[in-house]
Amino acid sequence: MNPSRFFRVLQISSVLVLTLAMTGCTGKITKNRVEAEKYAKENPGANPYDIRIDNPDGSYDFLGEIQDKEKANGKSPVKEGEVMKYEEPVAGTPVELLKVGNDNKVTGGGTPTPVLLEKAAHISEWWTYHWTGKDKAPGTISLKSGDGKTYGPWQATLVNGVYWKTEPGITLPAGSYTVIDSDPETWSQNAGTSGHGSTWAIGWVVEEKNP
Repeated sequence: MNPSRFFRVLQISSVLVLTLAMTGCTGKITKNRVEAEKYAKENPGANPYDIRIDNPDGSYDFLGEIQDKEKANGKSPVKEGEVMKYEEPVAGTPVELLKVGNDNKVTGGGTPTPVLLEKAAHISEWWTYHWTGKDKAPGTISLKSGDGKTYGPWQATLVNGVYWKTEPGITLPAGSYTVIDSDPETWSQNAGTSGHGSTWAIGWVVEEKNP
């Protein structure tokens, strides 16, 4: 695993491998594009046409077919529906540490967004997106760690009518976290985010000191 990519989306439910008779698929069944791409990368011999991506609406696609369409349209094989965006973290320099979202059409109803912090990081800003709640007074954003500790909630300010911005100013230890928004009804989500609310964080990696 690339240590510079210290945030990863955590998938709440495990991947189910079913038989051909039940699903018509003898390969891998995944929950979203990111999981499919990760499986293909970790298994170079896997046939992308056997890697199935189940959509929230009950339909499904195959990774190989999606990649073929993207190539035909002149698109990068990993961009459409991509959930995560990373920047190389530099200690003390603010960067976009994490982004869960895409440029596709969104609706409200985002669910809490699970992430993994592989290295300690200082969080200067945490944002969420509320397209269907345009100009609505913002609420709060908080984080819950894997061991049950809550960080926040932090009161958000409204930016451009649809973005909630908080400024936590805290350093988080490495570990798993869940992003919680106080207004899930208007928290933007779509199939590309697997129904999780769109969110991103600004900050920097905290260098570990040698003992």
